[in-house]
Amino acid sequence: MAELNLLNEQGLPIDQSSWSLISTDSEEITKENGAAINAFDGDQDTIWHTKYTDKIDGYPHEIKIDLGATHSVIGFRYLPRQIGVNGIVGTYQFYVSNDCSEWTMISSGMWDMDSNEKEIIWPSSVATPGPTDMPTRVNTATATPTVSLMSTPTLTGTPLL
Repeated sequence: MAELNLLNEQGLPIDQSSWSLISTDSEEITKENGAAINAFDGDQDTIWHTKYTDKIDGYPHEIKIDLGATHSVIGFRYLPRQIGVNGIVGTYQFYVSNDCSEWTMISSGMWDMDSNEKEIIWPSSVATPGPTDMPTRVNTATATPTVSLMSTPTLTGTPLL
């Protein structure tokens, strides 16, 4: 994943400067800089890559991002890596939670398996204070409201994430 952006009520990316990584289930930091923070560093030339040194972690993959503030979100943009064929999310589900235990899915679907930027706009804005969980719907240890994006790769011959 090259970039994940959440969109404000004007359809513009929310400033990522206050975002911080809570955790991830997998990242490749041995053979390349595939750190999870690359998914929201504002640089499409860096990527979050799941681990492939020594062992490959299974699907689905997860990254938890603390947005650092409350935001009204009307959608999100996802930019796959621009070089290479793996690392493309095929299907997605986007969830919100006010207590990290009761989840409501607000969006789901499939994307074309290409490197074009994907954008999802919801019919009405969703308040998203606190952390954002991406891509697996999980319960976090915090009590702040959470947004969750769940993704599963679409497998066509070889794994794509």
